[in-house]
Amino acid sequence: MTLTRAVVQLCRVHADPATDPRARDNGTPAAEGRGSLGTVCALVLMLVAGFIGATELHDNSFLTHLATGRWIARGNFTRMWLGASDPYLWTSGSRTWVVQSWLASSAYHGAERVGGVAGIRLLVAATCMALTACLWRLSAPARTLVPRVVAVGFALAIGGSLWNERPLMFGLLFLALALLAADGGMRTVWLAPIGWLWVNTHGSFPLGFVALLTIAIGARLDGHPVGRELRALRDLAAGCVLGGIVSPVGPVLLTFPVSLLRRQEALSHIQEWKPTDFSMNWARCFLLLVALCIVALVRRPSYRSALPLAVFFVAASIAARNVAVASVVLVPILARGFGDLGSITDIRSRGTRLASASLAALLPVLVISTAVSGDFRFDAYPVSSVDFLDSHQLLDGSVRVVEQDFAGNYLELRYGGQVPVFIDDRYDLHDRGLIADYVKLADGVTGWDEVLDRLGADVLLWRADEQLVPLLASSNAWGLAFDSASHAREAAAATGDADGGAEVVSYVVYCRPTVAKCFDGAHGP
Repeated sequence: MTLTRAVVQLCRVHADPATDPRARDNGTPAAEGRGSLGTVCALVLMLVAGFIGATELHDNSFLTHLATGRWIARGNFTRMWLGASDPYLWTSGSRTWVVQSWLASSAYHGAERVGGVAGIRLLVAATCMALTACLWRLSAPARTLVPRVVAVGFALAIGGSLWNERPLMFGLLFLALALLAADGGMRTVWLAPIGWLWVNTHGSFPLGFVALLTIAIGARLDGHPVGRELRALRDLAAGCVLGGIVSPVGPVLLTFPVSLLRRQEALSHIQEWKPTDFSMNWARCFLLLVALCIVALVRRPSYRSALPLAVFFVAASIAARNVAVASVVLVPILARGFGDLGSITDIRSRGTRLASASLAALLPVLVISTAVSGDFRFDAYPVSSVDFLDSHQLLDGSVRVVEQDFAGNYLELRYGGQVPVFIDDRYDLHDRGLIADYVKLADGVTGWDEVLDRLGADVLLWRADEQLVPLLASSNAWGLAFDSASHAREAAAATGDADGGAEVVSYVVYCRPTVAKCFDGAHGP
């Protein structure tokens, strides 16, 4: 029953309604005990989160993070101080690379060494489950179970699309723990080691200060004491500063987020940094969550809830990547505002004890079985096209290959820096000239051929449905050497499997006519 006991402890509220004005304003939280209905709800939500985290690995940024973990393990730990030379790009020039998420990369590689790909997926699943347990605890000011399940359920509905194997998941967990400290769910002193971990894991740590600061200002405007919030800010700041000093990367970790935000021109071309597209289902779900939080504020007006809601809604509207962050911040706001909704309170019975014990026993079994049953999902990556390049000795550095950013991430994982890459999605690293060149190629606008000439490109690997491909097809300077769709049809015909050769995404390889080895056994349309 260790897992059940841990969940019960995490869900128990320490605020004393007799002495804590916030507890009086928001209603006395229902006490939870071992085997209660609340524990059952928490375990079910954690199981859902475990399934979300245990899915097959596919995120392109993660591929570079894992490759970096392997690179660090190959004796490069001491090379990161104040910025390392880039091991991947042939376009890097003299630029240095701040390995911001070195600790996450090392954790991924460590999990891989212990349990292979399943080990990484279990690490991600455990992070998602821990985050959900913290969210359940953050919903504890509600006196009934309905608002708690609804609040955490919204976060999971959004997380089903946004939670993945990126280091941001660690940042979301640390943010939830910072909010717990501000709410009295744990001692603020724990934010010191959390701050150290956060700085060395992901560049989202400034959002923790924003959340705590808006909560403190709101509590002050409500006329409540803010000693706990200020202590949380102090302890988190101490941990973050320590993280920048005691680190293989150094104090540049502390200034990295500011440097990143200064590169708005570069970030504007990245999907996750663009304004949120509210036509997406997960974005509409977030809008509904915001609407419910506004209703909650009408029911229980509070600056302590209003300020974080306003600030993080704006942040989520400006950049899609902040939606996952905002959904964490909004959970306690919704729970406080609808704290008396419904009549289902936490109860204990023989049935709930049996259900919680069964879930506690089955939860790790189900999550582990999900994690070990899959691997990477490369169906959207140019696997067969890279096979072609490799088999024709086109990746040995003798010719310059230009590829899309996500394909660069794939090459970095597959070859670990042994194959020079044109670009990847680390836009905090690339200079403006490189990004401008890539945007011209990606958009297929006038001047694309001049970019390739200036780069001295010999080979181009590109998605077949992009605007650049028809321009290449109509140019005398380039010839089609490989078409993954044609190759898949040939393979399917050879094996007699009509569906086995189908690909989710098709890629083409174009080469200069002077690169003779490109056309040895080429697979044209």
